[in-house]
Amino acid sequence: MKTLNTSLILLILFLLITSLGLSHDKLSILDYPSYGIYGNVGLNNHKANFPAPDFCPTCNPGFTNGSGIGPNFGILYELPISSKFFLDLRLGYLHRSGLLKADELKTVSLDGEPAPGIFEHSIDATLHSIALQPMIGYNLFGSLNIEVGLNVGYSVTNHYLQKEVLTSPPGITFENDSLVRLQRSGDLPNVNKLSFGVVGGLSYDIPLNSKYTWFLTPEAYYLYELNNVTKNQNWKISSLKLGLALKYQPRPEKPVVVVPPPVNLTASVKANGVEYDGTEEEMIKIRVEEYLSSRWKPLLTYVFFDDNSAVLPERYSRITSDSAKRFKIQDLNEQGTLEVYHHLLNIIGRRLVDNPDSKITLVGCNNGQGAEKNNKELSMRRAEALRDYLSDIWGIKADRMNIETRNLPQIPSNSNEAEGVEENRRVEITSDNFDIVSPIKTEDTMRVANPPIARFKTTASVTNGISHWTLSSSQAGKTLKTFSGIGDVTPTLDWTFENDEKTIPSKSLPLDYSLSVTDNQGKSFNTPVKSIPIEVISIEKKRRERIADKYVDRYSLIMFSFDKSDISSFNEKILALIHSNLKPNSTVNITGHTDRTGEHDYNVNLSNNRANAVAKSLNFENTNTTGVGEQQLLYNNDVPEGRFYCRRVDVTVETPVE
Repeated sequence: MKTLNTSLILLILFLLITSLGLSHDKLSILDYPSYGIYGNVGLNNHKANFPAPDFCPTCNPGFTNGSGIGPNFGILYELPISSKFFLDLRLGYLHRSGLLKADELKTVSLDGEPAPGIFEHSIDATLHSIALQPMIGYNLFGSLNIEVGLNVGYSVTNHYLQKEVLTSPPGITFENDSLVRLQRSGDLPNVNKLSFGVVGGLSYDIPLNSKYTWFLTPEAYYLYELNNVTKNQNWKISSLKLGLALKYQPRPEKPVVVVPPPVNLTASVKANGVEYDGTEEEMIKIRVEEYLSSRWKPLLTYVFFDDNSAVLPERYSRITSDSAKRFKIQDLNEQGTLEVYHHLLNIIGRRLVDNPDSKITLVGCNNGQGAEKNNKELSMRRAEALRDYLSDIWGIKADRMNIETRNLPQIPSNSNEAEGVEENRRVEITSDNFDIVSPIKTEDTMRVANPPIARFKTTASVTNGISHWTLSSSQAGKTLKTFSGIGDVTPTLDWTFENDEKTIPSKSLPLDYSLSVTDNQGKSFNTPVKSIPIEVISIEKKRRERIADKYVDRYSLIMFSFDKSDISSFNEKILALIHSNLKPNSTVNITGHTDRTGEHDYNVNLSNNRANAVAKSLNFENTNTTGVGEQQLLYNNDVPEGRFYCRRVDVTVETPVE
């Protein structure tokens, strides 16, 4: 009963210590290897089934159980295997001691009269081992871990004290005039030097400092030994171990500039946050929230060509016929919008294979100027280049691909601008089946950063001119985003998280950034590393803490003609899809964009017109619209597809999760 009470007290103490850290949203201790020491109190349980042991003859009817308590301590090493699993190696000193008792009832003579007597037989076993414990751990959530593994022990102490005590009735003794007889001690014979067992338990890591290098870890483990203490006795040991571990996890230090920069080479960088409306403020913190999301990525069905050329440009992704058999559109989910667009011919090819009754029309066009003017033969060869690729790589028969030729496209871009001339050198793809050219749907976890844009402002003072420069951002030593260039440093660099979701921070760790500049003489200067705090609100955390959540559908409407806000027939089909997915409690946010062509105020007005046209077509009450013009150039406007993808309206539908 005493051992049971002690067990309960220690277990309650363990739970109280653990509860101190339950509100802690910790940085993961699984990021780097850890070293440490541990100590605990072992509550040992001895299960036996043997009569008088052969090493100490007695008339004992048999031993069945026993208990003991003792300290255990050792060293540990934890090695992360993944974001959830880790290896825990321990070497320690184990106290396995216990006291086994058995009562024997006998009739004794008390003052010449028979009386019931109780003879207590006991074995006080002192058992110490050196034990190796390899365990595999798994992070359940937050800082709570579960571990299972093996225990291999080597016995270093195996002493015993055996005796027989007359406990009742009082007033009589054994024949030796003592209450104790048959007392013996020594080393247990036939001891199994090696013990084998299984071990498992729970632990909770509590950080002790702001750098997350020291952790105090309450632990509870249960050890069950598989073989007997001695070779010829049925005698096994199990133990409940409650205690603490102290762990040290060294983390890489931020880079330190040892050599002072030369006086003729200096640079600086500062990060500001930019809202969707263009408001710019000092970056205090980046808040990242996860949502369940469906995304409809638009598919621009134009292929652009170089001047007076019918050769498919290198930026369009081409694969082999063998690779086409394994090509899956869903494999592009993690790629950016333009990277997906550059797989346009492979996407069309896969959809034509999957829809064998569908047909497409390839409309070749020219820019109507210079060598291309009235050159329908060039328009034909451009369309044939697409047809040949789809035929050779994807096996699409020629009778499923109709070719038409034009000079300028039916709805041309502005031929008075160089960029408009470039956009008119294209082949347009249409189909009798909307599924062939429809947006690409993905189901994923969306991470939204607030503020949505990190703007880096840089300066550099270099006497000998700049050779090259690099601005890098990293988290826990892993590079997330890099800007680089040759020559003068770009004074303003925008990291638009929405355009490159793979780079959005996924952990609540500081985001470090610095600028490196090298002059024409090979001398370099690195700015001091600066950090931005990151707060990640995961779906798991929202469910655990019952934070209100929502489901987010994102659609993008492109195919707006140059300088136009009219809704095309292509976009009408997407609007019908959006309307079918709206719920009464949904909130619709509509944002209009333009490319960089034109004046700022005119573009803001044009983007507002595009957003309002979409809102009018949806005709949904809870709708918000805004136009941002070219304030947020979502894609590279140096290529025609980048400009077309900027002539867009983004529709975000947020529906509360009930």
